[in-house]
Amino acid sequence: MTNEREHNGALRELLQVAEEHNVLTNSLVDLARTRTEFAKCRTASADERTRLARDQSRLAERRTQLADRRTESAEERTQLARKQTRFSRQSTLLAQRRTAMSVTRTDMAERRTELSLARTDFARQRNLLAEERTSKAHVRTMMSSYRSLLAKQRTQLALMRTGLALITLGIVFTRYFGLGYWTAFDALLILAGGACSIYSIRSYLTTRRIEAAYAQALAPLFPGMITPAPQEANAMISDGA
Repeated sequence: MTNEREHNGALRELLQVAEEHNVLTNSLVDLARTRTEFAKCRTASADERTRLARDQSRLAERRTQLADRRTESAEERTQLARKQTRFSRQSTLLAQRRTAMSVTRTDMAERRTELSLARTDFARQRNLLAEERTSKAHVRTMMSSYRSLLAKQRTQLALMRTGLALITLGIVFTRYFGLGYWTAFDALLILAGGACSIYSIRSYLTTRRIEAAYAQALAPLFPGMITPAPQEANAMISDGA
């Protein structure tokens, strides 16, 4: 009986040890599983860390590229600023030139105004000279007509002298030769001389009235040189009216 009890106690102890062993084995299995999961988590964390490192590297590269672009942009902005400064200087020079040209244009406008005034004065003087030339041409025309009229009077006086000479010659021939065959020729001389004298006297009187009118018109232009006959001039004016 005692051996059976001891044997049962030993069995119980063995069973307890086996159970404890099983529990420990299960605990070790669970621990192994937990460690495996932890290793997986650590691997995942390492992968995530690697990915983050790669992303960080890419971000660093992008940041570097952005820095390079920003540097290029700064250089371009600097060049643009220099160009703007150069353009500003050029615009300033152009403004100064434009101001100088404006001053020159103003001077030229004033000069043109002065020239216009001078041209206006010259035009007035030219008009005055043209009017004076026209009046002188009119006077010259009147003088030419007056000279032609005087020449006509000289011709008429010459014709009158010729008529008187013919009359005188006819009378002299009649007295010297007496009545005869030449008496008809003498009478013809006397008649011709009378006709010439009458025609010349009538023409001379008409020309004399016209000459008086010309003399009255030209007397104010040539004082002391032409003295008109007032009565003849008034008669010519009344006859013209």
